Amino acid sequence: MERQILFEGVQPLFSTPTSAHHFFGYYDVSPLDATGRYMLATSVDFAPRMLTAEDKATLCLFDLTTGERRVLGTTRAFNWQQGCRFQWLGPRFNEWVIYNDREEDRFVSVVLNVHTGEKRILPLPVYSVEASARWAVCVNHERHYWCRPGYNYLGIENPRWKGHLPEGDGISLLQLNTGEHRLIIKTEDMAARNALSSMENGNHLLEHLMFNPSGNRFVFFHRWETGDGGIFTRVYTAGWDGKDIHCLGEAGSYSHNCWQDNGRLLMWCGQVSSLKQLRRYGALTRYVLKPLIPLYRRMFGVKSAFRQRLNRGNYRLFADFGADSEVMGEGILLEDGHPSFMPGSRDIFLSDTYQDERDYRHLFAYSLKAGRVLPLGRFYSPPETNNTSFRCDLHPRWSRDHNIVCIDSLHTGMRQMHCFDVSKALHTP
Repeated sequence: MERQILFEGVQPLFSTPTSAHHFFGYYDVSPLDATGRYMLATSVDFAPRMLTAEDKATLCLFDLTTGERRVLGTTRAFNWQQGCRFQWLGPRFNEWVIYNDREEDRFVSVVLNVHTGEKRILPLPVYSVEASARWAVCVNHERHYWCRPGYNYLGIENPRWKGHLPEGDGISLLQLNTGEHRLIIKTEDMAARNALSSMENGNHLLEHLMFNPSGNRFVFFHRWETGDGGIFTRVYTAGWDGKDIHCLGEAGSYSHNCWQDNGRLLMWCGQVSSLKQLRRYGALTRYVLKPLIPLYRRMFGVKSAFRQRLNRGNYRLFADFGADSEVMGEGILLEDGHPSFMPGSRDIFLSDTYQDERDYRHLFAYSLKAGRVLPLGRFYSPPETNNTSFRCDLHPRWSRDHNIVCIDSLHTGMRQMHCFDVSKALHTP
């Protein structure tokens, strides 16, 4: 069995060494600096498994030209899916980095100069940082500990944030130059907007924040648990200061997204089914849907064709403040993935898929104008890790000149970061 299949025009450029497991995390920031020569990576010396509060990760800087690996520090605030939000800071993207850490009884973020070693500590962990590095928006990771397994940080178990809708939870704005911060969006206020009966008992959470390119608005999810154990999602955009909140979608099933430009957002949307609409109502989910869930899971496994049809969806392009959306790649793009637009382009976006029936994850680019998929690669995903919190999604990311694509993958048996030159593939007629 081939563990890696690359398509025409895709050339291997760099892979992290197999002496340790290396990964980066999410798809919404690039590990590569402005020159494309230096790459950030997170490293651990243990195989993929459930994390513990005692685990520590090493933060590295790789020179893609020489292969040199330099240690920048360590962190105790990370997860497999999003790392520690390790990233280059703008506007230069070649000198300062930021990452999250844990200091005794609090989560913090660390700003570090990779050349001089100058460091300062900020009082909140960051989630999304706007491009000029003036400010960041932050979620409450102490809240996430109680209700977001796989995307939480371990080591702080503050009972204040446990429960249905704790007062004072929400999104904070952090000034990166001063460390000043304030709560700008309260979870309880979002739960009060067009309240549904299904909101009454489930845990509420605000998450998945992402600034648009100019940094004047960001997207976020309001999610809550329904009575049958499911999740209902509404998508909002807001100004950088938490004002001018707009509901982009409230059908209940939304996933990964990216900004096409300052005013449009591409997002994977699940089918608006009768089942999803029933989840709006608390009594129906608790007393009708919940008893049927175990039977559904036994009859239709994760790879079941029936289940895939039932859960099908599509990529949609939303206009901020708009009232409607447009399907992208209808009949072609049939699976959820982790999309991001090519830097400087409103046409081509990069994405991936979860594992197929042979346990391969697919990497591809898609042109909105041509309506065409450009396959880039397929990568074997060990089945024992799939559908776990320590799975290894490809989470593809662009270099800033869009010639390099970087992924995380387990296809070699080690968690590694791999960089590919896609400049020829993207210009294939």
